Amino acid sequence: MGAFASRLPNGNTLISDQNNSRVIEVSPDGNVVRGYVTNLQPGSVAMPQPTRAVRLKDGNTLISNQFDDQVIEVDPSGNIVFSLRSLEPASTSSTRDDAKVVGDDTGLTPPSLTNLSS
Repeated sequence: MGAFASRLPNGNTLISDQNNSRVIEVSPDGNVVRGYVTNLQPGSVAMPQPTRAVRLKDGNTLISNQFDDQVIEVDPSGNIVFSLRSLEPASTSSTRDDAKVVGDDTGLTPPSLTNLSS
């Protein structure tokens, strides 16, 4: 268990805090300016372990919850605007432990040639 962090263009840091089942945005002076607790959804396991969060261009945050086997998109107010869970039985499904957006310039994935030509 641990955390994943990425620096946002506004200078804040987006942190996936697995040990506390939350994703937070922290300002350079250490203040939490936005947060989302991942184990408060109906049906969530006690420790879903948000393994990665990515800030999208529209300001929403994409969060992967490893043990909830789910990827969610949360708006700045903390509302889930998109959710994807595995349709396979838990014994055969892979866990959703990583969230990435191709070509979003986060540095996690390089832009594809199709994105460069548009």
